[in-house]
Amino acid sequence: MKIIVVESHTNTCINLPMIERMVAVFKILLASFARLAEGDQAVVSAAIRYFIDREDAQSDFSEPFGFDDDLAVLNAALLAIGREDLLVVR
Repeated sequence: MKIIVVESHTNTCINLPMIERMVAVFKILLASFARLAEGDQAVVSAAIRYFIDREDAQSDFSEPFGFDDDLAVLNAALLAIGREDLLVVR
């Protein structure tokens, strides 16, 4: 997260408030990870891996909507595990 915050000071492509909301949701998911069903754990793990991967579908730091693909993956994961209450909106 630190690199995102630093990059946001000079990069207008980064929607820091949205990313902070996403990270907060990931923290909630990680806190309850052990209580999730095995399949749900796999879904959450995949969403987290996608978020931290710098080489995903859209360039996070060079496109105006660079983190939107990460947001879509997170929200799809939340829907898949029945946690619509945690959905993050742009």
